[in-house]
Amino acid sequence: MNIAVGGIQHETNTFSNVSSDENFFKLYEWLYGDEIFEHYDGVRDYIGGMIDQANHEGYTVIPTFSARANPSGVIPLETFKTMKRELINRILEIKELDAVCLALHGAGVVEGIDDLEGELLEELRRALNPNVPIVVTLDLHTNLTERMVEHASALLGVKEYPHVDSYERGLDAVKFIKEIVVNKVIPVMHMTKLPMMIPTTHTISGQAFEMKLKHSRKKSLEMYLIVRSIIRSHIQMLHILVVPS
Repeated sequence: MNIAVGGIQHETNTFSNVSSDENFFKLYEWLYGDEIFEHYDGVRDYIGGMIDQANHEGYTVIPTFSARANPSGVIPLETFKTMKRELINRILEIKELDAVCLALHGAGVVEGIDDLEGELLEELRRALNPNVPIVVTLDLHTNLTERMVEHASALLGVKEYPHVDSYERGLDAVKFIKEIVVNKVIPVMHMTKLPMMIPTTHTISGQAFEMKLKHSRKKSLEMYLIVRSIIRSHIQMLHILVVPS
């Protein structure tokens, strides 16, 4: 099986005045072809997981284009067009393509386009054979849209903050592809937005929660020792001050 791997990852801060242009992306990641292998060899994140799982299954990974930058301002339209063109064209150049695996963020904003990922997936879906699945990994802070759901075969988000399970989502992406291509599973997605706001600054399971729990216990112990020390000091002072007549 031939799997195309690539992605565009950016968490856009629309309040930032730092332009996320091509030069800004190139400070962090702007990779073509085998440069992706070199960069992600042994790295436990989304693309690293995709590559490792594909190798484990005996599949052929075809690296295309990968761009990533730290959170910053809105992406100029021309920069997005360049990244979209590089990614999609390199995918379409693959003659025998069975599946596409993309590492996206889910909170990308472009000048005039509030949904980078939905725009990218829609254009890729139109260009590809409809039988070729597109499986996508997403950040926990994704702004999920109906457009993303409509044009991807499967969207897999991390569950932990910090995102210590990004490697596992990369593994899962290729496992999903196997289910779709080999076992003929037809995934169905539906999005329902609940009328509530949930803070994504922490999670309640996994390594992140265990670290938070240990930190809380340590703080509780420190507070207990401080209070005990204060009480002992006051008792000692009372012993000194209370003199028998």
